[in-house]
Amino acid sequence: CRPTVGVEGAFCDTANGWGIYNGELRHNSNSTGPKYGTQLKDGDIIGVAVDMVEGTIVYYQNGSSWGQAYKDV
Repeated sequence: CRPTVGVEGAFCDTANGWGIYNGELRHNSNSTGPKYGTQLKDGDIIGVAVDMVEGTIVYYQNGSSWGQAYKDV
């Protein structure tokens, strides 16, 4: 673990973290964020694509894209 990322908090609570929490995008200690994705069901397969050249993150549910979640990461 990087020294700047504590293990006591959520990864998306840091300036270096991006994630989804309760159907909302979260970054840099956001207590709320824009709605994103669809309701998950048991057995769903979640994928993440990180494009290091374009600086984007896209999430997938069962192979279907939810669209760009983040840019300039």
